[in-house]
Amino acid sequence: VDLEPKLSNNDLHIIISFKQIDKYREKNLITVIEHLLRFASRKVEIMLVEGISSGSKPLNHNFDSRVRHEVYPTEMNVFNKCKLYNYAVSLLDSNVLIAFHDSDLLIDLDALEGSVQLIEEKRAKVSQPYSDQSFLEQNKDCGLLTGRPQLPICGGITVMSKYFLQYIGGWLEDFEGHGGEDSTMDYIISRFKFKTLRLDGNCLHLWHPIISRDINENVNNEQILRKVFEFNNEDLVAFVKDTRKKYKEKYGY
Repeated sequence: VDLEPKLSNNDLHIIISFKQIDKYREKNLITVIEHLLRFASRKVEIMLVEGISSGSKPLNHNFDSRVRHEVYPTEMNVFNKCKLYNYAVSLLDSNVLIAFHDSDLLIDLDALEGSVQLIEEKRAKVSQPYSDQSFLEQNKDCGLLTGRPQLPICGGITVMSKYFLQYIGGWLEDFEGHGGEDSTMDYIISRFKFKTLRLDGNCLHLWHPIISRDINENVNNEQILRKVFEFNNEDLVAFVKDTRKKYKEKYGY
């Protein structure tokens, strides 16, 4: 990966995965996109990739021309962030800068630029533009959560190059719903001793109703996570190579 090709340009491609569940999440998404469109440090494209199940209709919103709205077919009531992310990456040309961005987070745009520069200047392979989150409660002021485990650097908002994502095998699509995919990516990156950096600061998590998770989904994700964590070095290398090959065949990148 030290032989990573030069970036094609210094544009930033922000990828947001989304599946319509309720009006609150749609409102949050629009708020986040409108905020990101104020990003003026460099040319930016926002790619919104929306999971749509049979019989459902995609968002009907008059987005700015800098927003590319893509639709990806999904199963009913299933949200697979990793499939949406990998599909979006496959639509990007060569080696570019990518910020994977949750649809309910607001970040200081200068911090986002700082995080991008860490990748551009090869000071890190993965970066995150904040170190903590404030959660906005319904009809209440936000409160900072403290005294909890470190946030996954590959969760929420994370910046890397397209080439590096491909090199480490892409986002693991075995995970359904939320949970596990970010921790697994963190673990693989740390096991290979790639450098990661996060900037001090805070981001705001917008309020939305909590959706209860299917217990089988949780069990499945936990089993996948445990499997990866238990790999020895040889097995982990083989796993990443197999995953890389599988997604190259699927998406052509």
